[in-house]
This record gives sequence, C-alpha cells and structure tokens, in this order.
Amino acid sequence: MTPKYDTATYHLWADSKKIAQRYRHRQMSDVHVLMALLEHKQGNVGDFLAEIGLNSPKLREHCGRILEKRSETGKPGKAPELDKLLTRAWEESQRSQSTFIRFDHIMIALTQDKRAAVTSLLAKYGITQQVVLSAL
Repeated sequence: MTPKYDTATYHLWADSKKIAQRYRHRQMSDVHVLMALLEHKQGNVGDFLAEIGLNSPKLREHCGRILEKRSETGKPGKAPELDKLLTRAWEESQRSQSTFIRFDHIMIALTQDKRAAVTSLLAKYGITQQVVLSAL
C-alpha cells in the first residue's frame, strides 16, 4: 500500500506529528490524529467537524488526558493502531474509487474498529460511523 493523501489529509498528518512531538511521544497514533482533528477549526473540514460534534471541549480534554498518560514503548514512527487506521482509510478510499486518502476516509476509519480505543472514545461522545456517513 502506497497511499496518496489529499491536501487536507496531508496537513492532518503534519499536525498529528506536531502533537506527538508536543507530548514528547516517539510514535504517532490514532489518538494524535484525533487530537489534530479536534484542534482543526478552519475551512470545510472545520465546518464538517462542527456539524458532527467533533468540536466538543470535553472530548478535547479527554483526548488530552489520554495523551498525557500514554507511555512510550517501541521504535520511533507509527504506532500499530495508526497502521490499522491507515489501512482502513485506504480500503475506504478504494471502496469510493478515489486515488487519494481524503479527510472523509480518515473520519470513517476512526469510527470503524469497535475494538479501537479511539472509536470507543468517539462513540462515548455520540460520534459513530453512522453519524459521520450521514453528514457526508
């Protein structure tokens, strides 16, 4: 898999990496991606996030607490849960016959894996795959 990203998703990865660095984490995870989304407030992406309720200050605080408590193990780079998120986003882009992984593919992927902590966290705040799909 050699994914290509649209501009919004490329910036999302860059912001996620900065958040990992801010928390002094060696590995970037799906929680860093979620925090980057929570901090995004501009343009169409920001409007979409507000529409589905992803602008909740409580959710942002909760995500911040998770990142603060996160212990670092493993080699620098991507955490296994981020690899799984990327795989799901890539599969979603293929399903929609897109040549790029777009922001909406990331949003769907964040809500797909019922075993993933980030999916459970989003669901706790009412953000499910159905909510995301309905808003697209």
